[in-house]
Amino acid sequence: MTKNTAPTIPAAYVAAAPSVDAAILAPMIDTFRPALRAAFAAVNGKADSFTLTSLDAMSAAVDAEKALATKGVPKAMRAGTHYTVSSAGPSANAYKHGAIGTRFTLRRNTKGDWSLVSVERITVHPKQPGREYLTVTPAARDAIVRKALDGIAVHAEQQVAA
Repeated sequence: MTKNTAPTIPAAYVAAAPSVDAAILAPMIDTFRPALRAAFAAVNGKADSFTLTSLDAMSAAVDAEKALATKGVPKAMRAGTHYTVSSAGPSANAYKHGAIGTRFTLRRNTKGDWSLVSVERITVHPKQPGREYLTVTPAARDAIVRKALDGIAVHAEQQVAA
């Protein structure tokens, strides 16, 4: 996928999706979802039991934006964030072989759009959990640390327990 042709989930959708009815968003979704759908279809083929889809990518963009806000990252520092999601494996141990799964990565730009930078077929195994993780810039990391340490003071010298 080249940078210019990467399917993109627009910032307007990401901002509106949690609170606006899907029927109202339908015209907007129709402008970007076909390209997402095609990217996932090319990778997943006929497999569908343990694969991820364009709907998962759309949800992931909303979830990532919410996670960044919750962690205290200002919008101006969110650009360059990557959010990677991998599908889970079969829940039954009786499933003896690996199954087809999907992994994708979204990248946030300065406008708040999330572009699909990669989507790939992976092998998932029984009881393998799905995975989601954020990769942030140093500035975003610093904002997360500041929020985590808000209201916490550090002793000037170390105390030895008696």
